[in-house]
Amino acid sequence: MADALRDQTTGLKKQPFRWNFKSGQTRWLFYSLVLLGIAAWKYFPRPWHPSITLETAHHIIYSSASRPQTDDTAHAVNLLYNAYSNRMGTLPQFQRQHPKLKVKLFKDRDEFRWINPDLGWAEAYYREPYCRAYFSAAEINPYHWMLHESVHQLNREVAHLKLEKWLEEGLAEYFSTSRLTANALVVGKIDPNTYPVWWIDEIATSPDLSENI
Repeated sequence: MADALRDQTTGLKKQPFRWNFKSGQTRWLFYSLVLLGIAAWKYFPRPWHPSITLETAHHIIYSSASRPQTDDTAHAVNLLYNAYSNRMGTLPQFQRQHPKLKVKLFKDRDEFRWINPDLGWAEAYYREPYCRAYFSAAEINPYHWMLHESVHQLNREVAHLKLEKWLEEGLAEYFSTSRLTANALVVGKIDPNTYPVWWIDEIATSPDLSENI
């Protein structure tokens, strides 16, 4: 065995390999692991376990909200789907036959932001294949965040539109700020209880448009 540890060329005895961290290297490794842990806690999505899976004609909704809240949201996104189809359905690339659109509905804002960290000011977002939002029970219109992101989903997965950013967002605002009734989304009739329309009193302080710009 001793002979096996000698270099056959030099005759010197080989030393078994050992990790040899100096104190500076150890500190660097420790700090790196701490930073990695902080990044994982802040940026990586956390596990989520929806209690309801609801399939409708056009959607699959995974939800941790209550059953009535889930049903109401399903109704709202279906009204949006109908209104969107009525206006965009004549586009040549519009697909009426498509996989069901996937939605994640969180029970409240706290859960939404815990499961989806580092969102900044966002109250909902769409990243294919899921549209994600929470049920905003404290608001008069608890669906408008979801409707806004659902328009982005429809643009991409149903109408297959590639729009400039201003037009993409403008179209989402156009539909999501429209008034919901029991049986329709009345497109073009503005709901003052939606973002960003609810800021209108602070933005538009004069009947003269030039004074508000």
